[in-house]
Amino acid sequence: MHSVTTRKAALAALLVLAALLSIFAVGKRASDPAYHQASIDALAEKQETVLELTAAATPPSAAWRARFQGPGAAGAPARRVRGHHAPAGRRRDAHRRKAR
Repeated sequence: MHSVTTRKAALAALLVLAALLSIFAVGKRASDPAYHQASIDALAEKQETVLELTAAATPPSAAWRARFQGPGAAGAPARRVRGHHAPAGRRRDAHRRKAR
């Protein structure tokens, strides 16, 4: 019984030591912006790419909606064709079909 208590105390001390090391040693390095500069630069580059793709996709999307939903559909949700929004076995009118 005494050895179990000693093991638990040693484990607790080891965990406290790991927590303190994490707070004081690793925490300072991880919170330094210079440490993350490469990631920040890569994300800034990706942000530019996403903005360019969004700008390129907007006019075709607007043209599609104007052509197939009419001129007053700007900002309206896309229409769904009745019965084509769910898999075949889960349509709203499934209860009307007779079992064969």
